[in-house]
Amino acid sequence: MSQLLYSAPAKAKGPELPQEDLSLASSETVLSVEKLRVKVSGEEILKDLELRLEAATIYGLLGPSGVGKSTLLMAIAGLLPEPPYSLEGSIAFRPGENLLKLKLRARQLLIAENIGLIFQEAMSSLDPYQSVGSALNEILAFKEKLPAAARKERIRELLELAGLRAEESLLRKYPHELSGGMAQRVTLALALIGQPRIILADEPSSSMDAIYALDFVQKLRELAKREGITVLFVSHDLALLANFCDRILLLDQGKIIEESPVSQMLSAPETELGREILKVAEKISRYEEPNYSQRNH
Repeated sequence: MSQLLYSAPAKAKGPELPQEDLSLASSETVLSVEKLRVKVSGEEILKDLELRLEAATIYGLLGPSGVGKSTLLMAIAGLLPEPPYSLEGSIAFRPGENLLKLKLRARQLLIAENIGLIFQEAMSSLDPYQSVGSALNEILAFKEKLPAAARKERIRELLELAGLRAEESLLRKYPHELSGGMAQRVTLALALIGQPRIILADEPSSSMDAIYALDFVQKLRELAKREGITVLFVSHDLALLANFCDRILLLDQGKIIEESPVSQMLSAPETELGREILKVAEKISRYEEPNYSQRNH
């Protein structure tokens, strides 16, 4: 099996490859996507896509640029405006449910109850006119309906879960006063509000160097396993995903074409794309995006 783990400087100990948790083999399905078709301005991006996510499992979503990885996350999160997008098929958290058939308000409430979001650019996802404490307080009041006294303690808990000290100096800071790593940790704390069953993460570590990226994903894995949260994490970086995911999904030509445990993806990918990604990932350096667009289909 390929040991596709980062070679960090001496001061950073490289993580061991996550072991597949066999106890989750028959666990609850927390998200089911069936025959999902997404079009924008007449162009079909996702084509009868099928996806099933199990409880407390961490999934890495890989694929060439432009195949719809972010589109899939945005479709699940209800963030694709209609029009210009059109969606068909089924997205459900529970059997017999279909978010796409619900009225907008009902759909938004169900998504807010079940999903936390972490975006690629932490700075752009934070309100530049809100301090860290104010942002956390506002969303806590909406999603957890806590009184003011309880919110103060919950803010401390959320920040510590995300790996930050809940000091007054941090709570008073505005996004432009945060480092990139701190800002992304704040978005992680925000994503945990409401105790979501699923966290959708769209390349949140892409702007970090190797050490901070590994630290971030290890913290995310630790949280997910402790809290029983399912994670769907988009990345171009198989080496990064190999350090913390349970399973890898490959998206190409609008469909999930392969799903396998990390150990299998690093030893015997089933598809041509999987083999190519593994081959390229073993050669390239950190965060240089592979060019898969020239392959022959």
